[in-house]
Amino acid sequence: MDFERYEKYMNARAAVRKENKRRIAEKFSECEKYVAENFVSCGCVFTKHDENLKKQGFMIWQDNGTISHKWLTLKECGITPLELLPYPEYK
Repeated sequence: MDFERYEKYMNARAAVRKENKRRIAEKFSECEKYVAENFVSCGCVFTKHDENLKKQGFMIWQDNGTISHKWLTLKECGITPLELLPYPEYK
């Protein structure tokens, strides 16, 4: 195994992972802003929000006397789709 090539590959993967994490956080803040501006007594669900954003949507909770949840897609909210970087291939 070529250690230098493997180390370069792992560093590239770490850079992609870091950038994708930043993009997810930025997109989630857009979702929070949308919910704050358009809904009353609601908020974003933080549990598995990264997985939900990869599916181009997010979950909110609503308090109408009882707590319920609702799935919203980024498209129906007018939020641009989340674009993640692909991981590099090991050559």
